Amino acid sequence: MTTQNVTSSITPLSVEDSQSAISAAKAEKQEVQIAVDAAMTSAGLNTITTHMDQWDGSMNKVKCGTCDAGCYLKTQIKGTYNVSLNGDVTCFSYPGLTSHYMPLINK
Repeated sequence: MTTQNVTSSITPLSVEDSQSAISAAKAEKQEVQIAVDAAMTSAGLNTITTHMDQWDGSMNKVKCGTCDAGCYLKTQIKGTYNVSLNGDVTCFSYPGLTSHYMPLINK
C-alpha cells in the first residue's frame, strides 16, 4: 500500500473576512430559525415531525405535520443546520468557516 502526504489547500480567512462570514452565518441561522418557527406555527404544532441533521434548506427534509420549513426560506441558504425536534436551529457548517467558529454562531 502506498501512502502520500497531502497538504491542505485551504487558505485561512483574514480576520476581517472571518468576521464577515460569522455575521453572514448568524443572519442566515436566524432566517432558518424563522422558517422553522413559521412551519410550526402554520401547522399548529410545537414539535417537528420530520427533521434531519445538516439540513441545507432542501424541501421535504424539515417538516411540521404537512408544513415544510423549506417553503418558508426566502433565499437559498449556504450553510447546513441541525434542527431539533422542538425546533431549535444550530449551525453545523458555513462556507469558509471551520468548526471552531460554530460556537460563536450558535451562542
